[in-house]
Amino acid sequence: MIELYLPILGFLLLSGVFAGILAGLLGVGGGIVIVPVLFFLFQTLGVSADSAIVIATATSLACIVPTSLSAIRAHQQKGNVDFALFKRWLPAIVVGVLLGSFLVTQISGEWLTKLFGVFAIFAAVKMIRSNKPHSTTRTMPGLVGQWGFGSFI
Repeated sequence: MIELYLPILGFLLLSGVFAGILAGLLGVGGGIVIVPVLFFLFQTLGVSADSAIVIATATSLACIVPTSLSAIRAHQQKGNVDFALFKRWLPAIVVGVLLGSFLVTQISGEWLTKLFGVFAIFAAVKMIRSNKPHSTTRTMPGLVGQWGFGSFI
């Protein structure tokens, strides 16, 4: 029985490697690769398109938790984490998580698929147009702007 799933496992492993390489080379999140892969995989396994996009997105977001914790630890060891900023953004992040979790239950899978597509196009255009290094000397917006960014992200 396990032999039936070996091709799927191999495909997922290759997709993960590809997502990791893109993330490292281009600075994109792995979800930009993983969500479409899972979306189509779930459909081939009989899941409806509306449910597949929700499950694929949720799976990708769940993978972010251990990855982010590992990254935070590595950056903290190098002294590169601004915990004061994190504490300032934390209430907005919690609001964003709660609002996003509620909104995703209110929109159809078709709209979520379109939203992901628009996000992917926006990310691609931003990468194509951005040919200069990011400045580390820019100032942060005010608290309202920071909370807006924290909630949206």
